[in-house]
Amino acid sequence: MSQRDAAWVKARHGKITASQFSAVLAGPDTKKKRNYYDQLVDQRLGVEDFTDYVEKPWFEHGRGNEDAGIARYALSLELSSPELTVECQPDFRDHIKIPNVGCSADALVHGDPLGLGGMELKCVSSLAADNQKRLFKKRSVSSQHLPQIYGNMWIYGAIWWDFVSFCPYVEDEYQLFVYRLKPDKNYFKMLEHACKSFNKEINDTVKQVQRDIA
Repeated sequence: MSQRDAAWVKARHGKITASQFSAVLAGPDTKKKRNYYDQLVDQRLGVEDFTDYVEKPWFEHGRGNEDAGIARYALSLELSSPELTVECQPDFRDHIKIPNVGCSADALVHGDPLGLGGMELKCVSSLAADNQKRLFKKRSVSSQHLPQIYGNMWIYGAIWWDFVSFCPYVEDEYQLFVYRLKPDKNYFKMLEHACKSFNKEINDTVKQVQRDIA
């Protein structure tokens, strides 16, 4: 299985994924949450075929630079921590306890004696090159990325997760920004509660529709 192929799309079909945890955590009346709710209800009812992953124009840039970004990250790890190895785009991972919840990591990092590591990669376009440089001044991660990063860490039981921003359109010293996050039990509890609640809401709707059409 590789990300974006038919097996990957099928594996995540109808499931709450870490890439959409920001929608799960959004307010109950927000368009973002309602759209995601409708999408998953439709998928679990079989309304759609395995076509839930649709390429967006801005994904094309990221996909085109993804391999280079991961390679650059792997090289930086090799230089600083030669005992670590990077596994690119592992299979879709289901939560070990909560059904219909999972994630797709950009990469996993093996070899840390304390446990598993991982990384979330964002590829920055030439139009946002200045934002890449600002990351080195802020030394932080935008809150919009936290649900996915902590979600991956929670599902994998990882001991750390690197946020990686890659931009090949700036000077070499600014091309790779890496910021490491550690587990946050309170954030994990929030995700668990939100996913269970959202899952129940979806399942209740699916059961109601099935009763209505029986």
